[in-house]
Amino acid sequence: MIKGALNGGGLVDGVTVQTGDSWVGLSLTLRNVHFEQGARLQTASEVRIENSTFSDVSSAIILHAGASLVVQGSRFSGVGGVTGAALYVSSGATATVDSCTFVNSFPLNGMFEVAGGTLRVQNSLIAENQNKTGSVGMFVVSGGSFELISSTIAYNTTKASLPSAVFTISGSPTITATNDIFWGNSGVLSNAPLTVTYSIVEGGQAGTGNLSATPVFTGIAPHPYQLDFSSAGIDAANGDVAPARDLTGQRRVDTTYPNTGTGTPAYADIGAYEWHR
Repeated sequence: MIKGALNGGGLVDGVTVQTGDSWVGLSLTLRNVHFEQGARLQTASEVRIENSTFSDVSSAIILHAGASLVVQGSRFSGVGGVTGAALYVSSGATATVDSCTFVNSFPLNGMFEVAGGTLRVQNSLIAENQNKTGSVGMFVVSGGSFELISSTIAYNTTKASLPSAVFTISGSPTITATNDIFWGNSGVLSNAPLTVTYSIVEGGQAGTGNLSATPVFTGIAPHPYQLDFSSAGIDAANGDVAPARDLTGQRRVDTTYPNTGTGTPAYADIGAYEWHR
């Protein structure tokens, strides 16, 4: 068990981090690490997080200028905090989130906050979270750039009876969403224009390849947001953008369904999960 700083480079594997801020001062890889009981990671260095969990923590990861982060195969649940419950990206910081799950959390000001840095989220599930303020959504972007790719954003709600949007945008950031599912969320998709393509958007959204049809999830554990065989999202994504594997590590597969998407391969599915027989 570790309490406090995670200083030093190299690899930290299989530990639990509790209570307060953990400052990472040098390049570090965290693998199979469990953050709990209010632990929080802050860094201005190069950090890689693999197969780790964040539970019952506030503002789980804060990136300062100069930070470079990759988070892969990790799970965030029960996270809260005023700024970016799961991840806060400052100006001059960069982050990639790949194949992660963000569920059952209660952010005060969005699950992700980008304040001038660069964030890419792909192959991830963001579902069944409840924003306590109600005036903002899951993504708060005030500058920099944000890419959301092949992810499923579903049934996120607000506690307060205030207008909300999945994306809360201010300033002039660059935001693109490709191959994503937006379904069952409180409020509108965005309070400002953004580029959305080859996505399923409840209520519809202008953009190439977008659909408004119900995504049809299986509802079967342990991955209830996998697509059902009847989903219009099958073979309907942009294969030039879709990662080679989905959230569960499954490869993209061609089916007997018509390929209504684009790119190579032309048979990638919309959302975080690739449909398999």
